[in-house]
Amino acid sequence: PPPAPPPLTASASVCTAALGDSPAANTRVVPAATAAECCDLCAESLDCFGWTFFRPTGSCNFKCDAPDLAALEPSDEHVSGLAPARPDDGDYLRNLIHADAADTYNVYAADPAACAAACEENPGLCEAWALFVQSGGCFFKNRALGASELPEPVRSCGHVSGVRSGTSSAEPNVGGPACGALEYSTDYGGGDLRVVFAESIGDCCAKCNAEPSCVRFSYYVPGMSCALKRERSLEAAASSVHVSGVPSGCRPDEDAGEFRYVEGSGGGSRVIEEEDADGKAPCKDRCCDNKECTRFTFDTKAETCTLFRGEDALDTRPSCDHRSGFLERAGGGTSCGGGGGNSTAAEDLPPEAATSGIAGAFADPVVRYSVIGAAAFLLLAVLAFCILRAMRAR
Repeated sequence: PPPAPPPLTASASVCTAALGDSPAANTRVVPAATAAECCDLCAESLDCFGWTFFRPTGSCNFKCDAPDLAALEPSDEHVSGLAPARPDDGDYLRNLIHADAADTYNVYAADPAACAAACEENPGLCEAWALFVQSGGCFFKNRALGASELPEPVRSCGHVSGVRSGTSSAEPNVGGPACGALEYSTDYGGGDLRVVFAESIGDCCAKCNAEPSCVRFSYYVPGMSCALKRERSLEAAASSVHVSGVPSGCRPDEDAGEFRYVEGSGGGSRVIEEEDADGKAPCKDRCCDNKECTRFTFDTKAETCTLFRGEDALDTRPSCDHRSGFLERAGGGTSCGGGGGNSTAAEDLPPEAATSGIAGAFADPVVRYSVIGAAAFLLLAVLAFCILRAMRAR
């Protein structure tokens, strides 16, 4: 091989170089007037581990790996060199990227510092960042939903990456104290209560928390718009500019028994007893075994079971901490589900939705109108028979 030229003294650095072309992969190509300028440009670029200057076109090729100067391809038109030593590269990951992390958003950034700053300003969207240096595309990254940590970074020429400061890979993937787990790059269409302005994901989630009917939200990041949803069962769609989630805490569902019975202001007490219980099922069994009991409420925090008497409906209050049920008795039975009793347990339903037998059937509008129609037809038939018989008697 040709002898190595003396080190190039560039304006800001000293580069070790040799004649010849390096087969190492390029990260990008920039213009340069001389090999020394190419060396300086590499020294300023975190995605550059080596360089090759092509004299005829004045092109400076940044390399993803440091070239082996002893194994260059012979060429009098190329000069290749190593990246100068850097006093401090910070905490950046050079030519590495968290490729398997979820992309939540992207912005333009002139350099890694700008990309890192943008990540710091968006804690709900960004746990890590990746800058594609050639285009200035700064990609926000988050671990996949349900993952306990960010994936290991992998090699990717031309990228500079980093982790948001103060963000440990072991921290939960949440959007703040107001939010539950977030679904990044996910939008839920339809089911809107209304769409409001929100400054951040956390602000959007706080607005959902403040709205009793809101059970889900979707935040449109570029437009800072927050869609509050009234329905849980919506179809998810992939969208790199949306983040969705649910409010913190519980949104009780009376159809699932997440309510408690309360006595009204009038009349005597309907409470039969209030005792400790190990769960909702034992509480229901206790109600079944008490011939006076028609309703029960189990307090999941206090672990107490309250039994109520009477057929008249009680008031209900939605509650995440209570499980209640309604028991309709027929024929004075004293047990539920066998043992000679004739009771039926309609647990997890408020009383107006748990009626059965003749009264329950008649509550169905189809049944009710059918019965009325049949009765009207029978009445008309009787009337016609009476008229016909009177006419014959004449």
